Amino acid sequence: MPWLLILLLSSVIIGETALLDSFKGATLVLDLLVLFASFRFGLEFYQAFKKLWTRPDYHNAEAISATSKRQIWSVLKMLLCLIALSALGIWTFRWLHGWELASSYKDSLNFRVQLDLALLCAGLVEFMKWRPVEKIWARLELTPPRIGLFFYLGISFLGAWVLLLPFSLKTGATLSVVNSLFISVSAITVTGLSPINPGETFSIVGLCFLMLILHIGGIGIAFFSALVASVARQRLSLTQSKVGQELYSITDLGDVSQFLKKIFLFTLFAELLGWGLIYLGLPSDLEHRSFHALFHSVSAFCNAGFSSLPMGLEIPGLAFMKSIVATLIILGGIGFPVIFELLARLRDRRLRNRPLSSGALLAVVMSAGLILVGFLAIFFTEVSVKGWSGFSLASFGHSLFASVTARTAGFNTLPVGDLALGSQFVLVLLMMVGASPISTGGGLKTTTVALLLIAVFNFFRGNTWIQFNGREISYYLLHKCIAIVFCYFLLLVFAVGFLASVEGADLWSAIFESVSALSTVGLSLGLTSQLGPLGKFALMFLMLAGRYGLVTIVFAGIGNMKEQRYRYPSGSLYVG
Repeated sequence: MPWLLILLLSSVIIGETALLDSFKGATLVLDLLVLFASFRFGLEFYQAFKKLWTRPDYHNAEAISATSKRQIWSVLKMLLCLIALSALGIWTFRWLHGWELASSYKDSLNFRVQLDLALLCAGLVEFMKWRPVEKIWARLELTPPRIGLFFYLGISFLGAWVLLLPFSLKTGATLSVVNSLFISVSAITVTGLSPINPGETFSIVGLCFLMLILHIGGIGIAFFSALVASVARQRLSLTQSKVGQELYSITDLGDVSQFLKKIFLFTLFAELLGWGLIYLGLPSDLEHRSFHALFHSVSAFCNAGFSSLPMGLEIPGLAFMKSIVATLIILGGIGFPVIFELLARLRDRRLRNRPLSSGALLAVVMSAGLILVGFLAIFFTEVSVKGWSGFSLASFGHSLFASVTARTAGFNTLPVGDLALGSQFVLVLLMMVGASPISTGGGLKTTTVALLLIAVFNFFRGNTWIQFNGREISYYLLHKCIAIVFCYFLLLVFAVGFLASVEGADLWSAIFESVSALSTVGLSLGLTSQLGPLGKFALMFLMLAGRYGLVTIVFAGIGNMKEQRYRYPSGSLYVG
């Protein structure tokens, strides 16, 4: 077995034995093994650092690509080694708290998580050194989607590390490696699911780290979507580009830098404006009022659903603050191209008489329709089943906020478990649809569902071709929508089956939690906190797949479209 794993596993075994406090020398032996492990991590870091400075043959394109991949591999190893060294250093520095704490493993349990983190890093380093893995990496083509995936995984691991640092936690609060990684993945995918209460666990520093991670996730996915769509658009013919432009409302991608600059500036403006308005809506005697206002502004616009308050948004009252949060959720989820097109119409009177593009029209109509239908369905369900007090402002407010937040945001003004089963079913449907393309939200996306509805409508009208808004929609786009929906439900079925069989979860809770994770919403019936490590890793996979995988499916293949110079004779099949 590799040296690193031997040393750290021995440390953990000795630590578990020392838990009985049978002899004080057990922790000294453990610290000795930790020092040896630190030395091995230092050697691994040095070897990876040497490979980092390997110069490629600049006259050979394949040699440049191979060297670049080796350098990326070395950077990943160095990152893991640095995280492990910092974790082992924190474990060793517990001696600064005095002999009584450091010599007793039972009293050092708060530092034990650092050993777990170092053990995880050791396992990953040894896995990367495994010859079959190195061969796979050498043959792997670093396409933009794969680079994006490594970006997400890297930020998730870095996030887990910074959230485990001692100054990230409140005094007396504890956090396991699995829970830290879960929260980091939930933040980078702007989901909001959490097995713990962030407001009660993290200090202001830890909440700042969490806000930074979810901001990278919320804006990073929009940047990534725009870049991939732009690269794909350059490979398309003029006709195909116009089809993609119409469906996804990508009007400015002829100049990517300008488009991304507009995303950044609008995000900054919306979050700063939201910060000021939410600040006015929070109680004046609230400690760290300004920080909580900024956190909720960023979390709402990024459709993350995290709250820095221990009670979240379940605090009674605060109607103005919650209305601002709901507005930011809508702005973040409607899609940047739609926002820019609407702003352009406000600035230029000549554009106001022109019809909206197909993508913007679908996004606006679907978003407004879903919010309205969801609001009415939840309101009348709760009034008839739960006996809500008729046409009161509170009932209207809770129903409207629930309809808005189910569109991938994850905030809630009432515990989801307190809602009627019919209302929970409505939330599941809203979570499945999600937000619009090139936004901070997830889900199947409004244009995907809208195109399927348009295809059904055209079929029942007897149209041979799919028509919408004076345009003919390509069957290729319909095929893509079907592929997205199929992959979504395939993942959902496997996830629900896994949670129900392995974790013994209630079937409805497993469905609700899986849809929430796959659509990156964050609403929960309380199952997440009850899951074991396997169940949490399953939800982490769903969050990454829902946030990153579905975007890749939307744009994957656009640049690989083949011009078919022949067609087979039509075949006849019996369907229905």
